[in-house]
Amino acid sequence: MTPMSSRARHIRLFGRTVTKSTWFHIASAIALITSGTDAHAQSMDYGAFEQLFGEPVTTSATGSPQRQSDVPANMEIITQDDIRRSGADNIPDILQFVAGIDVRRYGASQADVSVRGYDQPYSPSLLVLINGRQVYNDTFGYTAWETLPVQLDEIRQIEVVKGPNSALFGFNALGGVINIITYDPLADSTDVATVRGGTQGLAGASAVGTLHFGDRGGVRLSAGGSRSHEFPTAGLPPSNAGVPYYVTPYHYAFSADGRFKAAPGVEITTEATASKMRDFEALPVVAPSGDISYRTNSLKFGINADTRYGLLEVLAYRNNLQITQPNISGIDTHENNTVYVVQANDLFKIGSDHTIRLGVEYRDNAEFSGVLLQGTVGYNIYAASGMWNWNVSPKVSLTNAVRLDYMTLNYTGTLVPGSRYTLADYNNTTLTVPSFNSGLVYKPTADDTIRLSVARGIRAPSLIDLGLQDISPIAPGFSVLYIGNPHLEPTSLMNYEVDYDRAIRPLRSTLRLAAYYQKTGDVIIDAVGIPLMPAVGGLAAYSQNVGGSEAYGGEIGLKGTDPSGLRWNASYALISIKDHGTLGALTGYSSAYSYSQGGTPTSVVRFGIGYSAGRFEMDLQGKWQSHFTDFSANAFGGANPVRINNYTTVNARVGYSLTEQVTLAVTGEQLGRTQIFETAGAPVQRRVFVTMTLRR
Repeated sequence: MTPMSSRARHIRLFGRTVTKSTWFHIASAIALITSGTDAHAQSMDYGAFEQLFGEPVTTSATGSPQRQSDVPANMEIITQDDIRRSGADNIPDILQFVAGIDVRRYGASQADVSVRGYDQPYSPSLLVLINGRQVYNDTFGYTAWETLPVQLDEIRQIEVVKGPNSALFGFNALGGVINIITYDPLADSTDVATVRGGTQGLAGASAVGTLHFGDRGGVRLSAGGSRSHEFPTAGLPPSNAGVPYYVTPYHYAFSADGRFKAAPGVEITTEATASKMRDFEALPVVAPSGDISYRTNSLKFGINADTRYGLLEVLAYRNNLQITQPNISGIDTHENNTVYVVQANDLFKIGSDHTIRLGVEYRDNAEFSGVLLQGTVGYNIYAASGMWNWNVSPKVSLTNAVRLDYMTLNYTGTLVPGSRYTLADYNNTTLTVPSFNSGLVYKPTADDTIRLSVARGIRAPSLIDLGLQDISPIAPGFSVLYIGNPHLEPTSLMNYEVDYDRAIRPLRSTLRLAAYYQKTGDVIIDAVGIPLMPAVGGLAAYSQNVGGSEAYGGEIGLKGTDPSGLRWNASYALISIKDHGTLGALTGYSSAYSYSQGGTPTSVVRFGIGYSAGRFEMDLQGKWQSHFTDFSANAFGGANPVRINNYTTVNARVGYSLTEQVTLAVTGEQLGRTQIFETAGAPVQRRVFVTMTLRR
C-alpha cells in the first residue's frame, strides 16, 4: 500500500501559470492524472491542471484528479468563465443550457431541475452538493435553489453528473448530481463585488473576500442577496397560475469557508452558512401555489491527513432548514428539519495501478411539524462504501463502486385518528438498500474516448412521504386524511449507458455522444397524489409505491473555441418514456407519474455562440424544446392537465471591461417574446439587467 503524501509534494510545484518550458511541472501533473494518485478537492490546483490539459479537471467521482474525459460517468463541467459569460444571476438559468438537464421555471424565484426528464415541482431525484455538503432538502425531497448559500462569483466550477451515482456521491443521487465547487480559501485570492439592477424591479448585490494567514490558512467570506417583482398573473386562465402571485421574492445568504494547515500533511476545513428566502411557489400537491418562507443555516468541519495508511478524511456537518408555508388545507404550517452527517474515508493505492477508497457514513435526519406531522419523524442511516479504480493499461481504466445503506425510521407524536398504521409501524421499520456504479473508460487514440457504464441509484422516501399526518375536516364527523406510509420502499434507478467523445482538431471542437436506457422501480407518490378511499370518519389516502417507469434517450453535442476569440456550442437531447403503473388514475400533480402521456419534452435543442475581442465579450445562448403536459390545481381538489407548447428562449450578454478591475455587462433573457409559458405557473417574462463587477 502506497501512502498519499507524494500528492501534496507534487501539486505544490504548480503555480498559476504552466508554460511549455516548465517540464518538471508538466511531468509531475501528468503522473498524477494518469496514475490516479489522490488530491483532495480543496487542495488541488484546478487552474494549473485545466491549463495544462485543455479541459476541466475534477476529483469528485473517485477522489483522485481526473480530466473530465476520464471520469467513469457522464460529467459536464461548467467553469467560472462559462458562468460569467452566461450573464445569469442564478444557478438554474445556467443549468438550462446543459444537454440533458431539464429546468422548469414556475415563477421569478422558483425553478425546478432534473436530469433526463421526470421534472416536476419540488423535483426529487437530483442530489445537490456544495463542496461535499448535501443541500438537498429532505422535507419533500427537493432543492430550493435560492436558499443555496453560495455566490456565483465564488464558484470555481459546477459539475453536472448525469445518471444515478449513489455509490460515488451518496444517498439520493438517483437521477444525477450537481456538485458545486468553490474557490480554495487558502490557495486562491477571490475578492469580488457585484451589483445588478433591471426590469421587474430587480436589485441585487454580492461580495466575496479572502483573508490569508500567511501560508498556513485562509478564510473566504461571501454575502449577497436580491429581490424583484414576481411575474404577473393577472388575467390568466385558471389553468395557468390560478392564484395571483402576490409575493415579492427575495433571498439573502452568507458563507464563511476556511482551510488551514494544522501540521505537515494535515489540513482542517471549516464552513458556516446562513440564508433566508421568500417566494411564491407551485407546490407538489393538489393545492394552489403558496407563499413560502425559508431559513437555513449550516456548520461543517473536516480534517484530512496524508498518512502511511493513505489519505484519511473525516467530515461532519449539520444542516438546519425552517419552512413556513400553507398546507393542503390552507393553514400556515411550520417545519423544522435538522440533519447531522458524519463521514470518514480512506483513499490509498495498492501498487501503481490500483486506487482504493473505503468509507463509512452516519446520517441523523429529523423533522418537526405540529400540523403536517403532528410530531417528529426521522430516520438514521448507517452506510458503508468502497471504490476501486484500476488503470488496466495506458488506454483502459475501470472503476467499480458499491454502497450499502441501512435505514431505521422513528416517529414521536400523535397519529391522525383513523390511520391504518400504528406507532409501532413507524418505529419498527428498517430498510437495507444497495447501490453501485461501474464504469469502463477506453481511449483508443488521443482524440477518442469510449465510456461504458452501468449503475444503480436510490432515493430515500422524503420525510413527508413517510410521516405525513394531515387531517382536513370537511363536515362534522367527516374528514379527509392524508397519511405517510412507513413501509415505503426507496425508489431505485438502473442506468445502462454508452458515451463517446471525439476531439475534432480541424474544428477545434469536441463531439460528445451519449445513449442510455433507464429503468425506475418503486416510484413514490405522496398521499395527496393518491386516490382517496373510504376510512373511519371519512376518506383517506396514503403515500404509495405505484410502479415503475423506463426511458430511452440520447444526447449529441459539439463545443469548440478558436484563437480568434470565437466560441460555439450546439446540442440535441432526445428521450422517450413509458410508465408501468400499479394504480389507475392518480390525483394531484400526477405529472410525477404520467410522462408516457407527454409529461416530459421529447426533444430539446440548445445552441450558443460567443466572441471575445480585447475588452469586449459577447455571448448568445438559445434553447428550443418540444411540447409537454404540466398540471395545475383546480377548485375541486384535483389537477387539470395543461399543454405547454413548444417554445424557444434566447438569452444574450454583452460585457465590457472598463479597466482591469471593473466590468460592465448587460444581460437580456427571453429575448424572442415578451413572455412565454414554460410551465403551468406564472409566464416567464423578458428580463433585462445591468451588472457591474469589481475584482481586485
